[in-house]
Amino acid sequence: MQNNYYVLMEVNSELADFIRAKMKEKNLSTYDVARKSGNRISATAISKILSGDVAASSVKTLSHIAAGLGIRDQDIFQVAAGKGDRPLHFQIYAERFDAEDISDSEWQFIETNINDYVEKFRLFKQEMRERHTMPAEPLTGRVVARIEPGKQTEPMKSGKLKNG
Repeated sequence: MQNNYYVLMEVNSELADFIRAKMKEKNLSTYDVARKSGNRISATAISKILSGDVAASSVKTLSHIAAGLGIRDQDIFQVAAGKGDRPLHFQIYAERFDAEDISDSEWQFIETNINDYVEKFRLFKQEMRERHTMPAEPLTGRVVARIEPGKQTEPMKSGKLKNG
């Protein structure tokens, strides 16, 4: 038996503006969005949402539009729920670090640096495991490395780590 239960989300001007901005950013027409969604939504339905002819839309419809725009479902749902067009993970960062004043482009820059740091740390851990100077799971409470910005961490001859 097919589930015909639909969760409706309000279609407001903020949502229409968000969809329109994403289409402009990616140089897409309503026909392009429909095609990129796998034709799961029509260009006419998208036009009706953009023009305000539709008061509410199903989560499924918004999901199809998100697919056509090449964005995450949660981003379009968030705008439809009236929570702005800031990606959810940037909102979480802003709340976690008390940094509401940081723009999305600045968060992207910070996120890139975090990704680089995580990759460097993974490489560091792997190198230390290969040298047998770092336990595979450092859960013993023992400090296995002190990492200071701008300094390289090297193993000491005793097998312990020192900062250079």
